[in-house]
Amino acid sequence: MRLWSRELWRLAWLATLGTCLGWLLGSAGLGLAAGLAICLYYHLRQLRELYLWLTLHPHDEPPAARGMWGELFDRLYRYQKSQRITQSRLRATLARIQESSEAMRDSVSYA
Repeated sequence: MRLWSRELWRLAWLATLGTCLGWLLGSAGLGLAAGLAICLYYHLRQLRELYLWLTLHPHDEPPAARGMWGELFDRLYRYQKSQRITQSRLRATLARIQESSEAMRDSVSYA
């Protein structure tokens, strides 16, 4: 929850700063739009990093990021890691079951 409030404060700060700078230059609306565009650019850039990481390098470490995006990357990485461990355990269990089945089949055919 703290991360969300920090992101909202960042958005409010950029909007206020952009509005003040725009007001000083004679167009508060344009300044507000510029501040929001900076925020949008940041989030789109982080979204692109997420997409590239998940599609091109899903087994690598997540990209470095701060705040909410960093937390999201870290949580996804931990989830992927736990899924890989679970899949590995399931494959090992399946291999043991197959070996047991083959051994039982061999023992029945010799009898």
